[in-house]
Amino acid sequence: MDLGRFALWAALTAGVAAGLPACGGDQAPEPDLTTLEDLVGEWEAISVRYTTAGGTEFELVENGGEALISIPSGGLVTTRISIGDYVDEWEAQWVVAGNGVLRSFPVDWSRPPRSRLFWLSQGRLTLIDSDAIFDLGLSGGPGQTAREEIVLERR
Repeated sequence: MDLGRFALWAALTAGVAAGLPACGGDQAPEPDLTTLEDLVGEWEAISVRYTTAGGTEFELVENGGEALISIPSGGLVTTRISIGDYVDEWEAQWVVAGNGVLRSFPVDWSRPPRSRLFWLSQGRLTLIDSDAIFDLGLSGGPGQTAREEIVLERR
């Protein structure tokens, strides 16, 4: 078989294989088709959990904290986190990067861009950041790297 025919055969075979479900009747996974427009609205956290690699956990909402996220259509997303006297609010441009990844680009350049896994299910939005920085002791000192899992409901 010459090189041109082999390339054509390989392309056709790959295309057919990609369209077939896996053996045993399993279906190929559906792509996540959630768009930023699907997330537009006012969201309130029902859970904000930080977990360090060593297993130390802190749950913001259970400890009297609050997290609110406002997602307008076509505008900057506003996030507000508070606990006790501490309040932090910032704006960012959110981009759905596809396949369950959400990227956040803060307006304030002192804040780094973030990538989070996300999904929308049964009216709840879940965001996961595997390397967030949080002061688990609420001491005002430097934070620790922690896995952040936020579960929000529309207000």
